[in-house]
Amino acid sequence: MQGGMLAAFAVAALARSALAAGGSAATCRGADGLRDGAAAPCVKVVDEMNAFRARRGEGGGLLETQAKPDSARAKLESTFYGKIVPSAYRELPKLSDGLLLGLEGMAAAAKHDVAAAFTSASDERPPRHKLMHTFGTVAMFEFVPDKSSPYTGLFKGGAGVMRFSYEGPPSVVGNVPGVGFKFYVDGKPSQTMLAMHSMSGQGESTNVFLRPMSNVLPPSDNAIARTLQTLYEKAFGRKGGTEQSVAGLASVSVDGSAVSRPSAPYQVFLQPTHQDGISLSSTRDFREDLAAVKPGTAVYEVSASAGPGQAPARIGQIVTRSPFVASEYGDKSLSFRHAKSE
Repeated sequence: MQGGMLAAFAVAALARSALAAGGSAATCRGADGLRDGAAAPCVKVVDEMNAFRARRGEGGGLLETQAKPDSARAKLESTFYGKIVPSAYRELPKLSDGLLLGLEGMAAAAKHDVAAAFTSASDERPPRHKLMHTFGTVAMFEFVPDKSSPYTGLFKGGAGVMRFSYEGPPSVVGNVPGVGFKFYVDGKPSQTMLAMHSMSGQGESTNVFLRPMSNVLPPSDNAIARTLQTLYEKAFGRKGGTEQSVAGLASVSVDGSAVSRPSAPYQVFLQPTHQDGISLSSTRDFREDLAAVKPGTAVYEVSASAGPGQAPARIGQIVTRSPFVASEYGDKSLSFRHAKSE
């Protein structure tokens, strides 16, 4: 049943994606393509948002004809069409403003338990700027598994929203991209996978697909990166700065059923396919480059290893199911749970 649901999602999402009639991509860049002053990035996505709003009271969903409010598909639609798209930026905030705004956000949150906020199962948090990964851009995605994959739960297939962002302002920490995946689950909290290449910069290129990413990072090789790693370790445990467990993804299926004997990889590898059309030497704002990536693009080949030092094997692909949209909700409120380590 799960495989059929995911197949239906793929067909429906592609059919309703932001591909223009002739097959060209509707790019979502700031104020380009706004319709009637609506705060949305492109006409096609506005149409999808309006269609979502029209059927929300009728219970329609991407997968199910009568989606329950707490279904994975209803939560996915509600997040992307109900929150991300309506709050899309007319003009992109400057990446250089991230540090100052992030410090202001942290000052406002100082009375709260920051580690608890990062590890909360909630899909959103009180709106405020993040200290790190301040600005980013969000798209719907699907994980399309290989039949030979030995791993369970959401590794058998799932969908949600993915967010690319930089660790901090490029002028301070360099170009250090990372990505978070939020997998939605029927009637239960979402599950998260976080990945980076490392905490060190990648030179002049702003292309987020320049290097592979993983949930397990190499040791930091410079003072700024080591400082960031120390901050993460204080919040998430000794290995929390370099290892983000994906065990949660293996413990539950997209329909909300618990897996009796979970099988999770130790390390997941995201190998860029370079089908995204972005120049490897791009120096443009990464949010503008990602806005042109077509829905239906397989952006990553996914492989995994069962333990440290073990050879990885391919387990599937990450495929975009919408345009990328930079938004106030995505930057201030959308939350990606971080795993604590011992």
